[in-house]
Amino acid sequence: MQDLKNTTIGGKSITLKRVPARDARHIQTMLVAIIAEPLADALGQQVSNKQTQGDQILAGLKGVANILPRLSDGELDALIDKCRPFILVEGKPFNENEHFDADTLFDMYEVLWYFLKETFEGFIHAVLSRFPQAATMTALKK
Repeated sequence: MQDLKNTTIGGKSITLKRVPARDARHIQTMLVAIIAEPLADALGQQVSNKQTQGDQILAGLKGVANILPRLSDGELDALIDKCRPFILVEGKPFNENEHFDADTLFDMYEVLWYFLKETFEGFIHAVLSRFPQAATMTALKK
């Protein structure tokens, strides 16, 4: 477990397990389906032609982070269920009710955000590097 990504969020140790391709594809597909329109809006507001590609990626990831708390219960539950097997909190499998409460709900969103960022940042970078017109077109739509 030494080569796994980890951090501390809300005083809890968070470790991310490796995500196999099939599971990653399922999570990516779900994520795109539930946040595509709000993310396009966020990108359109945050991405400009003057920004570096790194800035554009960061803007997109910030858009995802801002969207997580706004998902419907069903959408968020489905996303949590897909991500849960790959997140350890204090060395135990992610369990929303065991690890978080009303006072630490934002910490839970931060854990999910950390998982999505660390797991899919390379994917987002690859998409933007292969299709740079996608970011430009999204920015021009606004």
